[in-house]
Amino acid sequence: MFEGKYNHLLGEDFSYEKGEDCLTTLSKYFDTMEDIEVKADYARYEGWERDGLNLFAENFRKEGFEILDFPRGDPWGNHMQTSDVLLMSIHGFGDRPATGVANHCAVWLEPRMMLHRMYGRKSEIIPFRFKNSTTHILRHKDIPSRKKEVDKVDFFDILSPRKRELLENAQRAIE
Repeated sequence: MFEGKYNHLLGEDFSYEKGEDCLTTLSKYFDTMEDIEVKADYARYEGWERDGLNLFAENFRKEGFEILDFPRGDPWGNHMQTSDVLLMSIHGFGDRPATGVANHCAVWLEPRMMLHRMYGRKSEIIPFRFKNSTTHILRHKDIPSRKKEVDKVDFFDILSPRKRELLENAQRAIE
């Protein structure tokens, strides 16, 4: 699907000891794909969210990210775009209890795919399936919205002159 575009980001091991985790993958993505520096050198360790740290909330604004506010009822459809960031509260890794704090991040890739590096796994692109775990959706301030608003078009403007004439004659006949 992506024709090797992201191969340099795939297959990397997760290791807190080596500083290789989801934040590192996100940082490498923005560096290589968007030419935007996102620091990944914040001190972190396994279980940091249980100790009251909120790594993402404390640092993402400093890195230039803004929280997106989508219209009610359409948070995943028309407004998501490649390079948006998903923050998630993921639990179930060993004895990690639910904290409600975002402890995982991923990069949204259209169509409905995400690049991430999950605890205990290699970095990968998978279909998005963490809707209920997502706490925030972010966009970097240097990435404009790529979604184009649909322009209203007058139907008559796109008809050929002959078809326009036929339609106008039909309307007159009805009146």
